[in-house]
Amino acid sequence: MATIRMNSALNGVACGYLWRLLRYMPSAIQALQELEPQQLAEFDLTPHDVASRAICLAQLKTRLSGPKPEALWTNSEFLDQQVGENSPMSLSLLRFICVYTLHRGLQQVITDAGYPATQNSRLPLLASLIKQPLSEVINYLNNPNWMTDVAFIWREADSVLGVGMNMDLALAEKLLNQEISNPIQLLSDVIEEMPPSELTLNDYEHMDFGGMVEHVGLLPQVEFVGWNALFWGRPGTGKTQLACLLAQLAGMTLYTLRNDEEDNSFRRNGVQSRLSELLLAQRLLRRNGTSILLVDEGEDLLDSGSIPKSRRHQLLEQNQVPVIWTTNRIALMDGACLRRFNWTQEFENPNPETRIRLFTKALRGLGITKVQIEKWAELEWLS
Repeated sequence: MATIRMNSALNGVACGYLWRLLRYMPSAIQALQELEPQQLAEFDLTPHDVASRAICLAQLKTRLSGPKPEALWTNSEFLDQQVGENSPMSLSLLRFICVYTLHRGLQQVITDAGYPATQNSRLPLLASLIKQPLSEVINYLNNPNWMTDVAFIWREADSVLGVGMNMDLALAEKLLNQEISNPIQLLSDVIEEMPPSELTLNDYEHMDFGGMVEHVGLLPQVEFVGWNALFWGRPGTGKTQLACLLAQLAGMTLYTLRNDEEDNSFRRNGVQSRLSELLLAQRLLRRNGTSILLVDEGEDLLDSGSIPKSRRHQLLEQNQVPVIWTTNRIALMDGACLRRFNWTQEFENPNPETRIRLFTKALRGLGITKVQIEKWAELEWLS
């Protein structure tokens, strides 16, 4: 996690939010006074500075006009232009979420100050923190907007601010520390470009694809909103390689969304974070008509009960970037979900002749004898 240094530009912005908090909620000074000295140091404050609200406000006000974190301010504007409404409201919310995510001291003070009064609506506090009219904040949250579409923010009656917030630390740190010049850079910790397939259509001669290969070839020329394919079957049967091959044959670029088993130390909310990553990737790639997304091991998003049913159907109906999903099983998916796929393909073990050819290709140059390869090919559990 990025270190919050004393007198840093990020720390200055956090102090600006803290100043507004104290102005809106005078009782918040008690939450500040109860912080440990090292926690106060995150705001560049001492116990003496928070001895009285007046002194603390004076200290914080001097930082309101200080320099802003240049990369964060530029990158958040770039992100809002690429995927958002490019509006003062969405930009103010985005910057607040970034700073809130990175600054633990700000999180704690807002939480400690706000919980005693949770019986009242906290949206006025949020409006005060981001310097936007309350009526416009309510209107924004009550209508479709990109922040809720990608699950960065949502209405949550029991929360201190009246909203829940979700942003991966990896993305927040990237916005803070790097110079971003294209959308793919924003998602380099979330998606990556897949290499060319190691297989050909001849390696799938044991399977009947119907017209799927030809249909995928039409994707660059025709806008198919809500196009999804589901590849399911045992591990090692070629699901991911076929996704790479189809994209290659169609002249498209395949990007894969990291799965839940990969390093998720920066994920704050598990499957909610992965959902947010997928939705953000959709928005960033939709302007490029030659992209396909691969969601490998997508059970965490597709199985019944994993996310709200309406949200799951939305993923399969409104995506503007084609998605190929892979999973080892479909037993926990409901029929309504399965019916929403354009293509559903089960993968089985190849016949012995094909398995020998695939083993030979994979083991080329390793000195493995033909006899040994033939023995391995007979083991159906060996992929």
